[in-house]
Amino acid sequence: MDSLTVSDGTDVVTLTGGPERWLVELRIDDVGEPGEPSDERGTPAERGRRLLEAATHAVGLEGGGRLEYWIERVDDRSDEVPTRAGFVPWRDLMRLRRELPALPGVPRGQQPGLRLASRAGRDDAGRPGRQAGRTVVRP
Repeated sequence: MDSLTVSDGTDVVTLTGGPERWLVELRIDDVGEPGEPSDERGTPAERGRRLLEAATHAVGLEGGGRLEYWIERVDDRSDEVPTRAGFVPWRDLMRLRRELPALPGVPRGQQPGLRLASRAGRDDAGRPGRQAGRTVVRP
């Protein structure tokens, strides 16, 4: 896997991947308030757009490929900067999770009728197990 770094001396974009697919990671230091210039370099959005354009140029010099820029903590304005730099929204992702409480009165890892196989390939009683990781197996 190749890695390219583009920087203006303060802000950095890192490209990781290869000829077909490059993952883009943008790091803007000292962002200040959104929409307000942090200094002569401009607003965080302007700085991000310039770095994304530089990343596109760098991949072009390496022979091209698809750039993927993932956005976390998405809001209504999250894709403005990448779309101004020529990126096109491809899909929306959500990460879902669910907290599961332990059964009342049962110590963690000791559910009735089950034993746990340990990572070392042996269960809690020292018998050989067939699966790596903490896998639930029926007795």
